[in-house]
Amino acid sequence: MITVVCGEDNIGSRNYFLELKNAYISKGYETKNIAPLEIEEITKWLAQSPSLFSQKRAYFIENFQKKINKINSKLLKVIDYLVKNKDIEVFIWEDNLPGRTLKLKGVKIQEFKPSKNIFQLLDACFPSNLTKFLSLLRDLPDKTDDAFIFVMLARHIKNLILIKNNVMPKRMTVWQIKKLQNQAKYWPSDKLISFYEGLCRIDISVKTGKNPFSIRKSLDLMACYYL
Repeated sequence: MITVVCGEDNIGSRNYFLELKNAYISKGYETKNIAPLEIEEITKWLAQSPSLFSQKRAYFIENFQKKINKINSKLLKVIDYLVKNKDIEVFIWEDNLPGRTLKLKGVKIQEFKPSKNIFQLLDACFPSNLTKFLSLLRDLPDKTDDAFIFVMLARHIKNLILIKNNVMPKRMTVWQIKKLQNQAKYWPSDKLISFYEGLCRIDISVKTGKNPFSIRKSLDLMACYYL
């Protein structure tokens, strides 16, 4: 069986993927991290240890779809075999990949989607809209990971910068691009870039331990300055 863990909430999906690994270790499985192309070797490894008393294995792969340029007929046969074999456990984590874009067929999908509140926050991030932005930021549930909020906002602002420069972000639908274009109109280019640079400074200060505030509080303060 193949289970794909994916979704735009890449922090939630990543944590779940790691929890799965620990859970299978607790069950007595031998967990094996393998490269995407090594998925073809799983059947060979199983043939080399046919004993009924051999330790069960669970295989863990990261970013299979991103690293496999073309799925050939041989690979399709292997994947089909693994999907149908309930005695084999294969887990794939796809970083920031929505379930609708998956190319593998017949797999079990565990998708982590951001809450609607996050998207409302992103849509509210533009000058002269401070009150609504802060209200949405402060109303986000405490369980929402601060790092996830930051990653989503930074990615969104980066996409707005691309739109401002007539560059279309990848993997976006027409309506998503139109929505970005409308939001970008509220941003002067220099202010948008300054806002993104501010996010970069927050990122560096958090990673170096020099930020006295939480990520959420830092975003709150920065919004008061730019919005």
